[in-house]
Order: sequence, then structure tokens, then C-alpha cells
Amino acid sequence: MSYHHNDTDLSDGYDLNMWQHNGLGTTIGDTWTLSADYRFSESLEMGWQGRFVEQVSVDTLVGEIDKAGYGVQDVYANWMVLDDERLTLSLTVKNLFDKQYLDHASNGDDFEAIPGYEGVIGAYEPGRKFVWAWRCGSRCLPLRKTANPGGLAVSLGASGCMP
Repeated sequence: MSYHHNDTDLSDGYDLNMWQHNGLGTTIGDTWTLSADYRFSESLEMGWQGRFVEQVSVDTLVGEIDKAGYGVQDVYANWMVLDDERLTLSLTVKNLFDKQYLDHASNGDDFEAIPGYEGVIGAYEPGRKFVWAWRCGSRCLPLRKTANPGGLAVSLGASGCMP
């Protein structure tokens, strides 16, 4: 388990936000990260990770914005096909429950509740994402990723081993 808190008071008297401070940074709610792993055998392990971000209010030049809290959960499985770690297959499902949210750490500020700023909102994070990979020892090429325009992102790790 881990916990993160940051305090972003600036000399101009306002909280750090993406729009007002030209991408310098942003205010993030208190963040809790929990994880659990289980090894079924020497060749099979599975795990879970949850990231839970608390709601935070941000004082800006044009008014106060409220960043909604959210929770995102990921799961993974690793299967060592060959006993000497020469071949491992992995599957990760990120954002398991397909949560729609504005990540506090990215361009996720929402000014729509402030009169005159309707439509000023950051981009939502992508939905559920499946990541498949295979690794041959420690000598594999990087994964190649593709995204489905229907909102489902799929990454296929069809990488080969280098001699």
C-alpha cells in the first residue's frame, strides 16, 4: 500500500492547474495505491492493483473547480511457459471496470461549472485496455501497441527474441 499527498500553492495565490499555468503542472487529490499478488506455482502468478484518488477542490483565477475522485483497478497474469525463464506470456487488463474519469495528473481539469467556461474540460482517460506480451529471457524487442477507435485499446506484444 502507498499514499501520496501533494500541496501545490503557488506565489500567485492560486492552486496549480493545467490551463492557468500553461501546462506547468496540476493539482492532484490524495492518492492511495493498493496491490495484491499471488503465486500459484513457480510458473504462474496473478495480481491486482487499485489506484484511488480523492476529490480535490482547486482555486483558479476564474473560480473554484472540483476534480471528482475516482478509482481504477488493473489485473495481470504471468505464465512462465519454460522452466528456465526463456519464455513468459503476460496479460494485463488496465482499467478493468472500464471507468470513465478525468485523471488528475493529466489534462483533466473541468471548468464547465463556471459561467462562461462551458465546454472547457480535459480529455477523459481511455477505457479498458488489454496488454498481451511475451518475453524471451531479457532479450526481447519493445512491444508494438495499437488502439481500437471504438474506445477499446489493445496492445499486442508480438515481439521476437534477439539472438
